[in-house]
Amino acid sequence: MRRSVRYAGLAAAAVCLAAVPARALGIGFELKLSGNANVPTIRLTNTSDVDQITAFNFTIGDTAKNFDVVFSYTNPLGGTHTLLAPDVGDNGIRSDNIGLTFTGFDAGEFTQWTVDVDRDSSPFNTVENYRTVFFNNGGLLNSVATVTFASGHSLALTLPDGSLSDTVYTFTAATNVPDTGSTAWLALATLGVFAAVQSRRRS
Repeated sequence: MRRSVRYAGLAAAAVCLAAVPARALGIGFELKLSGNANVPTIRLTNTSDVDQITAFNFTIGDTAKNFDVVFSYTNPLGGTHTLLAPDVGDNGIRSDNIGLTFTGFDAGEFTQWTVDVDRDSSPFNTVENYRTVFFNNGGLLNSVATVTFASGHSLALTLPDGSLSDTVYTFTAATNVPDTGSTAWLALATLGVFAAVQSRRRS
């Protein structure tokens, strides 16, 4: 009899959990490009509900060009960054992507940096226009920004073609993801209540 009551209680708890809709959280980011055409400033803002940004990757688009050096960082408030690529020295190791990892990059915060864009075929600095390197590439691929969040989710944004005369370009990406944390806590709480009830019945 006690076993059947226990199974009935577990079944009831499962039905209750299934009836509760999974809560969704919004994750997203805003990417803003501005400043000098050859050394643009890139600003990344975390537009999520609560999730932290942990990593960022940005491809060059026109791979006949490269990122020479990244400088003039503004860290997210209370957070830090680690540069994975390119290196920090001018005319040093160049790269076709910018790779960054972060700690403490909370929702609502931003980080920004400036990057020098050069031509692969030249060992020296060249003057390039990011508007035709990141996008407006004709038959070439446009730049892709990929952001990874602490929850494990990631968002990728391919930059669309745009005006060659704008001074600021703003791109956004956002989606909703299940809040697995709150669902897990709900399950634990429900099972905890059931266990307490069973304990009282046995006593």
